[in-house]
Amino acid sequence: MEKAKAQEESGRSGHGTYAMPWRYLLLFCSYGFLMYFKPASPYLVDFLNEEKGFSTEQIYEDIFPVWTYGQLFFMLLFGVAVEFVPYVGYRGIISFGALAYLSESLFFLFCSSLALMQVCELAVAAGVASIQIFSAYSYTVVDHEYYQRVTSYTRTSFLLGTVSSSLLGQFLVLFTSVEYSTLYYLHLGTSAVALVLTFFFPVGKIPPPTIFSPDSYTKLPDCLAVEG
Repeated sequence: MEKAKAQEESGRSGHGTYAMPWRYLLLFCSYGFLMYFKPASPYLVDFLNEEKGFSTEQIYEDIFPVWTYGQLFFMLLFGVAVEFVPYVGYRGIISFGALAYLSESLFFLFCSSLALMQVCELAVAAGVASIQIFSAYSYTVVDHEYYQRVTSYTRTSFLLGTVSSSLLGQFLVLFTSVEYSTLYYLHLGTSAVALVLTFFFPVGKIPPPTIFSPDSYTKLPDCLAVEG
């Protein structure tokens, strides 16, 4: 028991954040890969046009703009919610975003009206905005000296998910003649796994104080210290 406690303490930095928890880093990279694993993305316009019956004008003027402006709205909303709404926090927003991505596939598979496609784009906007919250959350789990490493690893997982899923989608469509809906079933499965992973995210710690924090004023040079 004491040995396990000592190992846990040795994995923490002096600021109270985890120094470099590789199990959490693997969890984050898996989540990032799955969130960006969208094999149907290269065929989104074709899917909406051929299988859902929307015109090109409707797709580009009535559907896609909802995602564009919705993303800005959700980024502002989530940022405020993380900081000021009790019991929400980073993990709540991240789980909500994964659920929104999960609902995206359901909308595309089982809905056909223009209004529901616009609601679907709002769900996509919420999912994309939650990934930005995830990036901020990852910095509350590791010590500040590992920020660059965590950023590079998680961003790499995003790119790998995007590239591998796009290649897989194009391979399946070109060489196996699968329907576009099959690609959305694949996306549905990966989104469900990503949602489950969010329940295992650790509780983030408070980042170390900066030079602008009142607790750190005494550490400044005498010429910069604030009297009071």
